[in-house]
Amino acid sequence: MQNGGGDFLCLFIEPYGDVLWLKPGDEMTVVPADGALDPRFSVVAVKHRLVD
Repeated sequence: MQNGGGDFLCLFIEPYGDVLWLKPGDEMTVVPADGALDPRFSVVAVKHRLVD
């Protein structure tokens, strides 16, 4: 994921409750935990944040 906007972008990772703030131009890679039996991935974009 990359923040292509001009403002900070909140990345909220469910179900862990992790919150990461991406500065403009920052990039983040999200991968499943080791040993995940059925990794699923989705992204929900709402104003000023992404929810995984």
